[in-house]
Amino acid sequence: MSSRSKSILRQRAYRILRVSSDGSFASRIFDQFLLTLILLNVAAVVAASVQSLGSLYASWFRGFEAFSVAVFSVEYALRV
Repeated sequence: MSSRSKSILRQRAYRILRVSSDGSFASRIFDQFLLTLILLNVAAVVAASVQSLGSLYASWFRGFEAFSVAVFSVEYALRV
């Protein structure tokens, strides 16, 4: 990949990851996705703390946690 292509990809990633103050559609969608994922994580932690739900859906909660950690790790790496 040429240095120009890398530069264009970096600029595009920066525009998407930046808070959507510029009105970019992709940036707004990404922000909404992250906010939804955060809220779902809070709900999952609360639901997992209920013993009957936690034991019944333990594998689902672990899978969702792994997915969330992967998404947040990729987001963090792209921001760095």
